[in-house]
Amino acid sequence: MSKPIKPEASALATAILKSAEIREHSYNDKAALEALKEAEKSGVGVIHFESFYGVSLRDAAIAGSGIELAEPAYLLLVHSWNNAINWAKETLK
Repeated sequence: MSKPIKPEASALATAILKSAEIREHSYNDKAALEALKEAEKSGVGVIHFESFYGVSLRDAAIAGSGIELAEPAYLLLVHSWNNAINWAKETLK
């Protein structure tokens, strides 16, 4: 039998997943692919893929979680994106 989830953990997990979804949906795949093709053609080896996001991670955290959980969601995602998302998914199972 699993432990009951505390409301705070559930709220933070939901905020993390919503924030990550907002951030990922703001990515401009078409522009990134074009930049990659151009870099390969010209021999340029550095592409700043961060620039292809339409929403900053901080703005995504605010939009996805509201002001109270924006900072914790942002900090967890910026420092440990995969771990934060995995924890959130496990928490909400």
